[in-house]
Amino acid sequence: MINVKRPVLYVRQPIKLTIVDILRLAGVSITDAEENIPLSKLNASGYGNIKWTVANYPSGDGYRIQLNVKDTPGLSAPFKTIMIFVEPKSAKVTPATAAQRKLLPTPPAGMKWGVDEDGDPTLYIPTRTLVTPTSPLGALPQTGDSIILTIPTMFAAAGVALLAVLRRRKRTQLSD
Repeated sequence: MINVKRPVLYVRQPIKLTIVDILRLAGVSITDAEENIPLSKLNASGYGNIKWTVANYPSGDGYRIQLNVKDTPGLSAPFKTIMIFVEPKSAKVTPATAAQRKLLPTPPAGMKWGVDEDGDPTLYIPTRTLVTPTSPLGALPQTGDSIILTIPTMFAAAGVALLAVLRRRKRTQLSD
């Protein structure tokens, strides 16, 4: 029998998952009459019995994955389905709380768990925040930051350069 803990996964663009990530995040395991096999111990002989289809999802893209396995004597287990809904990059996702993250598997590298507007756990890639007054001194605005933050930084750099030139000029005048 195929076991799936999370038959529905929500992700926000531009997330890219491998089939191994999907199976792990969905909590897939196989139970046989003789034993219970977790995904980490499952030896896959290929992904030939996994079928992908596109599903209708109004807010973005949706995919349906159908899992089908046979045991050693060739008996088929009832198939299981995993749905993956890809929300647009503009979808509002707030970071998940520690209590919410405890209930979810570890996300792939560079990704975090959040909660979308409907309360569903959603995988997303965190974005950089703008430089704020609480940023450490010396933090410079990044590409794409507001021009309002860039102009004062340029004036400060020009002021430092001007002071260096004036100091050098004063030293050369004193040495003469």
